[in-house]
Amino acid sequence: MDSKQKSTKMIDTVKDIVSEICGVPREIMEQRSGKRRHVEARQIAMYVIRRSLNLSYNDILKCFPAIENHTSILYSVRNIDDLMSYDKRVIGLVSKAMGEVCIFKKNNDDSKKLSHYTIFDGKVAFGVYETEKIASFFVEPNQRIIPVYL
Repeated sequence: MDSKQKSTKMIDTVKDIVSEICGVPREIMEQRSGKRRHVEARQIAMYVIRRSLNLSYNDILKCFPAIENHTSILYSVRNIDDLMSYDKRVIGLVSKAMGEVCIFKKNNDDSKKLSHYTIFDGKVAFGVYETEKIASFFVEPNQRIIPVYL
């Protein structure tokens, strides 16, 4: 299986995971819809694809035929980044999606690579952070920063 087929398989997997977590059917999530739930699910899928697969905005654009240009992808990724700074519900959805993607990648690939950092309180993980320094701004007493490997 070449890298393009692996990438397409991972994109489909991410879409399926986000669809299940957000409770929005994948077909609706991929369509052009203005309903908040559909938009949010689509934006989370774009965010997770960008962060976990490191694809360019133009490559992500090809995965969502209803989206017209790459700036919509850029806006979506930035919007989810902003929402994750204060919206615990979005943090939970993205964390769960990233976690499931990491588990899927781990089960399908033997190499391990640092994916992101999260904050752990002993029971629940909170947030997805690119660097340990960024995560340190949000850590509270009785919590610790944990690296997540793929």
